[in-house]
Amino acid sequence: MFRRLRSALAPRLEFEQRAYRARLTTRVLVGYFVLLGAWLVTSIPLHLASPQLASYDLRLDMIVVGLLTPSGIAAAILLRRGWVLAVGYVLAASVYLTGAATMLIFPEGVYLYSPVLVLATLIAGATIGGYAAFLFAGLSLVTGGAGWWYARLLIGSQMAFLDVAGGFFFLVTLAIVAFSTASILHSYSGQVERTILRLHDQAERLATLANTDPLTGLANRRFLLDQLEREVERAHRYHRPMSLVFIDLDGFKAVNDRHGHLFGDEVLKGAAVAMRSILRSTDLMARIGGDEFAILMPETSLVGASNATDKLRRALNAFSGRMEPISALDFCAGVSQMHEGDDGEAILSRADDAQYLAKGKGKGQTRTEEELDHTPTDS
Repeated sequence: MFRRLRSALAPRLEFEQRAYRARLTTRVLVGYFVLLGAWLVTSIPLHLASPQLASYDLRLDMIVVGLLTPSGIAAAILLRRGWVLAVGYVLAASVYLTGAATMLIFPEGVYLYSPVLVLATLIAGATIGGYAAFLFAGLSLVTGGAGWWYARLLIGSQMAFLDVAGGFFFLVTLAIVAFSTASILHSYSGQVERTILRLHDQAERLATLANTDPLTGLANRRFLLDQLEREVERAHRYHRPMSLVFIDLDGFKAVNDRHGHLFGDEVLKGAAVAMRSILRSTDLMARIGGDEFAILMPETSLVGASNATDKLRRALNAFSGRMEPISALDFCAGVSQMHEGDDGEAILSRADDAQYLAKGKGKGQTRTEEELDHTPTDS
């Protein structure tokens, strides 16, 4: 129950929704200060110039200044900290309390000040979303009814418009305006946020398509290169090991030539699943073209990555052994690791050279950068 109430009155916002709410709330806050400034600039000098109205008007100005100014400053501070929903509640509550206090002090103006209560509903619907607008619409109706009853008790005999018929018409009108405002804002807000989420999902799908190999579901070369640069930077910063493995399947062209490309595609997909299953969640396996794969292994030394190729080979052998009518598949692998001063291109180059060296030694070979003539040494 509490969770539902919290979700209704303080809806959880995704990043794009929060950004949208922050922009909208900023505009509402600017309008809040503009209206407050216009009131102070025009009202106070005019009232001070009219001594016969000073008692009435200065009390009203004190309510406006005393409630709205501190609330506006507090809302601006909260907005700078990113507390968007809190800003909405502060602004809506301050406007609502201003309307309620005005009705209490000036009961004869109950009809005149009731739009201030609706303004609180408008602010809540625009800045908070969810069902907050209905909360303030309900408070507005209750407060309007209490204000009318209070005015009728104090001065009802002196004001003809405070009769029962007038009060009924006032409350019905207030209810229609307040709840219609809340309903419209709730519907509009929901539509906008659904559109934002839909666009977010589409952007995520496009990003996934751009970074994923469509056949195997692994990362593609582009994503591998992006992640490699990030991991290189992280490994340098924290002085952690990192290795890269290049894999080229042996004899896969013969599988395609003998059994067709559709069968070959199924073999590639199965091989990718089999090898990926024995890797850690932090390892990134990518298809970089044809029957070539790369594996980025953070927090892994050259020895650890070389040992991992043995596990990969056993997984591939076990999978392909069940794929009739082909014989067990194997691969040649090249392994490199990051050294001081390396960039991603240097690590890639050594892994590629080590793989080329392995292929030159025959099928099912693994070679590391230590067997290359140009292996760098850490300083």
